[in-house]
Amino acid sequence: MLGKLIKHEFRATARTMVPLFLILLAVTLCAFAAFNFLTAGLGGMFAAMFMFLFFLAVLAMLIMSFVLMIQRFKNNLLSDEGYLMFTLPVSIHSLLWSKLIVSTVWFIAAGAASVLATMLSTARAARAADADWRGMGQSFSDTFGLNNVGYVLELALALLLGCVCLCLLFYAAMSLGHSFAHNKGLWSVLLAIGFFIVAQMLGITSLVAVFRINAVNTLSTAVQIHASLGSMLAAEAVYAAVFYVVTWLSLQRRMNLA
Repeated sequence: MLGKLIKHEFRATARTMVPLFLILLAVTLCAFAAFNFLTAGLGGMFAAMFMFLFFLAVLAMLIMSFVLMIQRFKNNLLSDEGYLMFTLPVSIHSLLWSKLIVSTVWFIAAGAASVLATMLSTARAARAADADWRGMGQSFSDTFGLNNVGYVLELALALLLGCVCLCLLFYAAMSLGHSFAHNKGLWSVLLAIGFFIVAQMLGITSLVAVFRINAVNTLSTAVQIHASLGSMLAAEAVYAAVFYVVTWLSLQRRMNLA
């Protein structure tokens, strides 16, 4: 049943996201042509205009993926439509995971599309700077003794968990906020801000504690970086678990009331 929920969620969200991807593709191609062939006089003005439109398209897609994540969860599970959703022969875990998986996929897709579009639109400048970037990367790796593959994998996992945590943070805030009789939206916003501040404070505190325990002055730079990423991953996993439980319990209470 989870697969059917995910399929339905993708269909519903694709109506908004796919047109944005197509718009980004069109603007990217225009920006690529302008950046590479229109560089002087009136052509330079068109190049600047297309680059501005490209920036707006990227920003719109990133913002819309975030807004859609909030909107789908609120409308499907916390509004009148939620009472119908809770009557389906599926568990709250399935409902929650379908929202979480689809939102995370759209976050990753939007981020990847933005990076690829930026690389394509500025391909000429990227080619000119390619040797410099490679040299800087190799020098950085040689100096600090980093395992580039391990570093990239840890960073990618941290970004993935970060997307999951972001979704669950707002899910938990909205679930709790809508348990109040009045000002549900305001309570949701305040709780989201509060969760974010507390998470940041606890993350910084835990990171400082890790470095104190491991005597940071005696560790190599590579170990320090891997320790920082490891601490970040552990913190994100804990936050995700806490926010998930809060959301699940809040939705469980809402289903019982229905």
